[in-house]
Amino acid sequence: MPTVQQIRDLKEVYTTELYELTRKQQKLDQSYYDDTFDVPEVREPHRVYRSGIGPRMINNPAEQMVTSNPQALIELLKGNRESQVRMSEEINQHWLELMRYQNPNPPKEFIKNCLKRGEAYIRLTHNENWKADKATRVGSPVRFAIPDSQIIYSSPEEDENGIPKRVIVFYERSLQEVQLRFPDWKNPLGRELKDKVEWFEFWEDNMRYFEADSEAVLKTTNKMEEGIQTNIYGFPPFIRRYSGFGSRSV
Repeated sequence: MPTVQQIRDLKEVYTTELYELTRKQQKLDQSYYDDTFDVPEVREPHRVYRSGIGPRMINNPAEQMVTSNPQALIELLKGNRESQVRMSEEINQHWLELMRYQNPNPPKEFIKNCLKRGEAYIRLTHNENWKADKATRVGSPVRFAIPDSQIIYSSPEEDENGIPKRVIVFYERSLQEVQLRFPDWKNPLGRELKDKVEWFEFWEDNMRYFEADSEAVLKTTNKMEEGIQTNIYGFPPFIRRYSGFGSRSV
């Protein structure tokens, strides 16, 4: 199991070496999507004509590739036919029905990320407000988030379901959000409410580690190093898919 210092060293390796060229290319791709890319060949008195075709090349296929009534096919590795039917009904009639009305729509957002970034992720989180009692529960026990691929740095190794062996998440997060979620966090840099916090996550099969402005925010479990917790999921809760265009470089 890696130490906190080894985790921070991995962050530097992933962000500055493994993903350096990927992020450079994705930044260029974003300029075409935003229609802000440079056209040095066009000079005064001529002007650049911005057609806006970039977003249409991404958004239109996403609209056509995702059905208005998606269905999940469930195949149990263990259990009887009755359990499989019951689970299929639960997911198709409730979970997917909720996803249809989300905005942005998760399936469409996933396809857009694949086409725009070359890769896309589904992040799984459990619903803390889920209740066993059908009369009082709201939503589904699992939430499906579609984060921007540019904030996720994952290992090239992955299992047959597209779950990477190791995942690093790194982005700027609002100070108020961090303080609300982690009230024991001490705000080591003395940031004000208008400021952003450098948020960092590390996931492996058996552990996880989060920090904000280099201060650990999780309570230690199982006598691990300070800030390191057992990963109760047993795997990094991220599923990765590539667009299928291009070649893998690692």
